Order: sequence, then C-alpha cells, then structure tokens
Amino acid sequence: TYKGDGKVDIDKTLLSTSHNGRIIDLPIKEGENVTKGSLLAQLRPATDCYADDLKKQKEVTRLEHELEFNRLKSNLIRNQIADLTEPEVKTMLRRALELDDRLLRNGRLIQNLNQDLNLLTLEIALGQEQLNHLQQQDYNNCPDEYIYAPFDGVIKRVFLKVNEFSNRGQGLILIQPENAAVFIHAFVSKSEMEHLAIGKKTDIIFPDNIRSIGIVEEFSSSALTFPELVWNDYEPSDARIRVHIAPLDDTEAQLWKKYDLLRVKIRGKNR
Repeated sequence: TYKGDGKVDIDKTLLSTSHNGRIIDLPIKEGENVTKGSLLAQLRPATDCYADDLKKQKEVTRLEHELEFNRLKSNLIRNQIADLTEPEVKTMLRRALELDDRLLRNGRLIQNLNQDLNLLTLEIALGQEQLNHLQQQDYNNCPDEYIYAPFDGVIKRVFLKVNEFSNRGQGLILIQPENAAVFIHAFVSKSEMEHLAIGKKTDIIFPDNIRSIGIVEEFSSSALTFPELVWNDYEPSDARIRVHIAPLDDTEAQLWKKYDLLRVKIRGKNR
C-alpha cells in the first residue's frame, strides 16, 4: 500500500484591524457561537490616526489662506484695469492713439492684466474644487473601529485581550463559518504518485485509529515537511507532493470536523 501524512483543516476566516488601536471591548470568547452582524470587537484608534486628521486639517487651512490671497490679488487686478479703462481715459485713447505712446502702453498693460486675471480666476476655481473635496471628507476625529461577525459561525481563536494594542492588519479573531468546508492536506512521496489519481478514494486513519474515506481532489508541489534531498542520477529520490483530499460525504465531513488541525495517516492500495 502507499502511505502518507496529513492534517485536517477546516475553512476559517481571520479578521484583522484596519488601523492601529487599543482594544476597548471584546465581548466574545473562544468556542462561542455568534450570528452574522454581532459585535466581536471595538478598538480605539491610536495617535497616528489623529495625526492623519491633523495633516488634512492643515492642508485645508493652507488652501483657504491661498484662496483668500488669490481673491485679494484678483480684486487688485480688477481695480487696476478699472483705473486704466475709465471713460475719460478711453476717450483720450481714441483721440491720441497715434500721438501718445503712453496710451499705447496702457492698452497693452490692460491686455496683460486681463490675461493675468483669467489665469488667476482659473487657479482660484481649481483651488476651490480641491478645498471642497477635502472638506467633504470625514473629519470625525478618528472614530472607534467596530468588527462584526461576517457570517454565522463559531469563534476559534482570539489572539488579543482587552486593553492590548493591535497593529493595522494584525489578525485579531479567527472565526469558522457554520457550514465550513473541511478537507485534509496530505503529503506523499513522488514515487507514490503513480498510485494516486484525481477522484480516487483513499483511507484516512485518525490518531485514535478511527477510519474514514476521502477522495483525492488536487495535487500540488510542497515545501512543507520536505525531507533533505538525496540525489539519484540527477533526480531527487524523495520529493514531497501535497494532496488535497475531500470527505466522501456529509457524514464523513462531520466526523473530520472533530479532528480539526490534527495529524492523520492516509493509506491506499496500489491499484
């Protein structure tokens, strides 16, 4: 018979935090059944979250001052243009256009001022748009983070306690769905691959000698439990292969769930 070692595994979901913070509420314990939407944890954000808000607020203040300065500057340009285009000046300009270079210079100056005013008006519009975008963002002083159960299930692990600090992305709670899939990851020698095939049944032996039947679903190479390579004619004599095995039916699946994370043996006939 061929043989191999494996481990029972049940699908689980690791819930993590989205930012750094201190756990202020953790109303659950390992082994507890929870329903979808129930509160699992509450975190108080760390000071770096407030620093981000302060940075945004400083940017808002900078934009407000810049817009106010540009508006004052545009008003000054408008006043200059108005002074240069009073009715008396326009009349003088028409009568003495060919005789007074100063009036010609005033005409060119008005044209340049109008161009500057147009560019400044565009800059003000863009700055106001950026300011509006920042002001529409949520500035609520870094609210507490709440973690809720994504589905009905059972709490398998709680990695931290109340008042402990959690880093952003750090795993906090391991939850197993109510109808979680169960499978076995087994490892066999390359030399035994010829006796295995997708869809083939294989015997499962649990640590207490209880036996079950599984079906081979998938093969893949593995670096886990990899023995030291012994080379034989340029080929490793014993490369480990990972075999994904599923339970034969629902009855076997319920049996497997009793052995979560335990090591098992797989056996089968060479036929």
